[in-house]
Amino acid sequence: LNITSIVFKQNNAVVHTINTALPVINNNTWTLDHDNAWASKLVDGNCTVVVNLSANSGGITGQGEAVVVIDIVAPVTPVLNLNDGITKNSTMTVGDLEAGATWQYSIDGGVNFTS
Repeated sequence: LNITSIVFKQNNAVVHTINTALPVINNNTWTLDHDNAWASKLVDGNCTVVVNLSANSGGITGQGEAVVVIDIVAPVTPVLNLNDGITKNSTMTVGDLEAGATWQYSIDGGVNFTS
């Protein structure tokens, strides 16, 4: 099974098609890394990603698609003020997150996270 093309659509219009340097399927998983050459053409909102597949014959034999939400605005960088970094208060307060954003923290170097 091979990927023959990947098509990105927004508002039922094709935004970009990738048909060269396609990812290889490995254990039903594939990774696409085409830097900003195509991603910059997407705008905020829903995006339908269509993956066309072929068997050894080379023609398109199947198609899969998924809808993803594109958010091109980076989240606001949080401000951290610990003064001297020492406290006896074990409460952590996080605020000013963008709508729908979540956060986690780790106290063991990123091995385990708590929401």
